Amino acid sequence: TREGIETLVVERSGLGGQAGVTERLDNYPGFPEGVGGSEFADRLVAQCRRFGVELLEAVDVTEVAVDGQYRVVKFADGNEVRCYTVLLAPGSTYRRLGVPGEEDFTGAGAHFCATCDEPFYRGQEVFVVGGGNSATEEAVFPTKFASHVLIVTNEAKLTSSKGAQQKVLDDPKISVRYQTAVAAFQGAEKLTSVVVRDVASGQKEVHPAECLSSLDCSRIPRFCRGPLNSIRMASSRLRQTSRPISRGSLRQVMHELAVQSNW
Repeated sequence: TREGIETLVVERSGLGGQAGVTERLDNYPGFPEGVGGSEFADRLVAQCRRFGVELLEAVDVTEVAVDGQYRVVKFADGNEVRCYTVLLAPGSTYRRLGVPGEEDFTGAGAHFCATCDEPFYRGQEVFVVGGGNSATEEAVFPTKFASHVLIVTNEAKLTSSKGAQQKVLDDPKISVRYQTAVAAFQGAEKLTSVVVRDVASGQKEVHPAECLSSLDCSRIPRFCRGPLNSIRMASSRLRQTSRPISRGSLRQVMHELAVQSNW
């Protein structure tokens, strides 16, 4: 790098993370007109390579341990890296709904990325599960191809930013069902319908759906849940541990600037 430090970046999927598969970023500093997600990711990668950063793609981290003065980062393929400092910026992953039929139809009607699964949406009735920024922002994208988009959220209102909410409410091809949860996936070889449940009454009904995109996010990766010996609250944003760690929201830049953790 510019400071003469050997730097390795490890990514479990594609470089760029959620930002890379977001159609457009409108709230990132330095891009007054916005920027396409894939273009933004490509720029990040190019800048890293310019300064000699080594990039490992499609490599899963299983554990971060301590061995004397070293931090040991272990990978799923059995390899490991020993270093002095680990920066945790793991972003988020899509949380599964845990309902019958979900695993059967993942990739056969049930998807987790609106922008990268575009061909599946053409002329279809699309369900989007979730009421946060991920769901509302990406619900707009399939309207270019889908016949209709239905957002279902178990909350009484959308929890996304006001700007994202307004885009949804202004689009005639999008409707929202509040206090509604997905109870099951149905179909033969491909998803054909979704069983939804009214959160208040418990009443269920079957709704036709050729495509479903689940965009609820889980933020804490498994390898972060074990290596710290103790945690003491010092303030609302600082945790003191046996190894100093400043913990913020470990999210990618899809929604906001990540606050990295230095361990």
